[in-house]
Amino acid sequence: MLVGAPVGGSVSDAMGKRLTRSRAEDPYLAIDFVGFAAGCNGVSAVSSWTLPNDLSRRHVGTLSGVLHNCSNIGGALSSVLTPCLATRFGWITALDFAAAFMLGVAPRWLFVHSERGID
Repeated sequence: MLVGAPVGGSVSDAMGKRLTRSRAEDPYLAIDFVGFAAGCNGVSAVSSWTLPNDLSRRHVGTLSGVLHNCSNIGGALSSVLTPCLATRFGWITALDFAAAFMLGVAPRWLFVHSERGID
């Protein structure tokens, strides 16, 4: 993270200058958006690591494996799908699709009741 985040940011800046303009014209607002997204990622990561422990005492490893395998499949697909959508429809559409998808998936957490457990 210490090296990857600044390098990724530099690459992102270069791509943004070459490919398209950002929706957030104000650079400070854009930084706020990126910071907010990183914070949301932190909330999601903490929740996904603790959920298997709350749901089961006997099957924590299996639940963790399934949960994180599904997350990694999504990450792998998005790294292929996003550039494909960007090539065909533009980066704004590709990123809007990713945002809409996440907004569609996020409410599903409301149906997880860890207090009930599965054991």
